[in-house]
Amino acid sequence: MPNITISIDDDVKKVISKRADKNFLTLREQIEDIIRQSAIRTKSGSAVANSKVDDRLVEIFSRNPRSKTSAKITKSKSKLFKASKSQEEIIIKQNKVIHYQSKKNKKLVEKALKKAGNFFNKKIDFQVVFLDTRKELDKAYSYYLKKSYKTQDYLISSTFNSDSVYILSESALAKESPQKKRSFFPSLVYEISQVYLNKLFKFSLPNWIYRGIPQIISEQKEIDGKFTEFLIETYGKGNLFYLISSLKGWKTREDFTRVFKRVLGEDFDLIWRKWSEKVTR
Repeated sequence: MPNITISIDDDVKKVISKRADKNFLTLREQIEDIIRQSAIRTKSGSAVANSKVDDRLVEIFSRNPRSKTSAKITKSKSKLFKASKSQEEIIIKQNKVIHYQSKKNKKLVEKALKKAGNFFNKKIDFQVVFLDTRKELDKAYSYYLKKSYKTQDYLISSTFNSDSVYILSESALAKESPQKKRSFFPSLVYEISQVYLNKLFKFSLPNWIYRGIPQIISEQKEIDGKFTEFLIETYGKGNLFYLISSLKGWKTREDFTRVFKRVLGEDFDLIWRKWSEKVTR
């Protein structure tokens, strides 16, 4: 395997190290993973995977960040924020829509909910807020981040407060985002799937799981979704859920690999490396 030397400044190193901790990787492994993911997407023709708007890793290693980003800001309970007086709110109780305004949006939510509900086989309570302008989405971000925030134009949705999905309406995409209309429904499914994860597992999850499962359900699999799907095909969905449940209280990469070994009987680093090498061939 060829050796490549990359020079980075201290600020970039801090960003990469923080990402490595979240993904249970060493600094070297995280850099290798970033380059590997870029190579996989270039090979498959897909766009760049989820990233925070201010994530410098995207600036360094990627060219075309795409829309699927999701800001999970706070777990505290609060009243649903109103980005505008005209926003449409759809309230769901135990997977039943109990409040809505537009029949079209109600049907879209029910259709998306069915996909997520079939995967998790659970009933939950949450809400979906449809917005008409980029300015309204910026207001939602600013409110939950507790600071002024301007979203980039490829962002069309996010989940806040663990159970509230904010998304630009389907009709708003043409004027508020370069995203195509066809990206609306997968984004809605993705966000609802992350709400499920928030509600069912009330603790922080590894990023690749938090992104991977929604990618599978919304049928927009990238590196995280493909690896998660591989684990499901190999060990079963029940064992994946058991692994996630067993992660409660984890803090370090070592905690994760220990739980992975105990639950699935395999070394995570070995499984990940073999799989990633296989898909890059």
